[in-house]
Amino acid sequence: MRHATIKVMTGLAAVGLVTLGCNSNASLFNPSFVNFTSGGVVPLTPGLASQFILVRVVNNTNDTSIEFVVTVEREEQVSQGDDLVTQTTRETQRLITFPVGTAFEQGVLFECPVTRVGLGENLNNPTTEPALFLNAQVGGQAGFGVPGNVNPLDARVGNFTCGDTIVFQATEQAGTVGGVRVGSFVLPAADQPTEYRIDTFNNVRRFIEEQQPDE
Repeated sequence: MRHATIKVMTGLAAVGLVTLGCNSNASLFNPSFVNFTSGGVVPLTPGLASQFILVRVVNNTNDTSIEFVVTVEREEQVSQGDDLVTQTTRETQRLITFPVGTAFEQGVLFECPVTRVGLGENLNNPTTEPALFLNAQVGGQAGFGVPGNVNPLDARVGNFTCGDTIVFQATEQAGTVGGVRVGSFVLPAADQPTEYRIDTFNNVRRFIEEQQPDE
């Protein structure tokens, strides 16, 4: 099964779709600024109907660029002879952020269903797997890898559900490796309004469906 993965820029002040396609990247302008100033304009969570989760990464350091390694796991049924077996697949996206202007935050949409979401390519090793690359540069320096030290979120135990927004936020903390600490939290879709002037994520879903070839 192919999944559409859509990178978003969540630090800008308007809403607009630039490019999009299955397994391609797209840029979306941030709904949070517009909502903060006007209220109820665009959603902060994708909502169940869109069949996406949104993962946002936030760089709240003073002077450190950070590349976040975001990984999702899915459990899918695949044929094995005459039987169906459960297979775990992983997808990783790298999001680079800078502590200046609107570049402090980025995000990515993942298609549901998603089982686990976390930082680092191997979600089973949150204390040893490199999950943040400090002082990374676009198209250049890779940065210094440090663990995220934050456990992955698991839909099976109710940490999140399809339609929610998951946020990983990096802040400065003395005494930690790299001087950075990561926290995670969830914006539940169930707590958000059900109607908006611009239905961003459902518009994305409709666009993707329109690009699918007829069976």
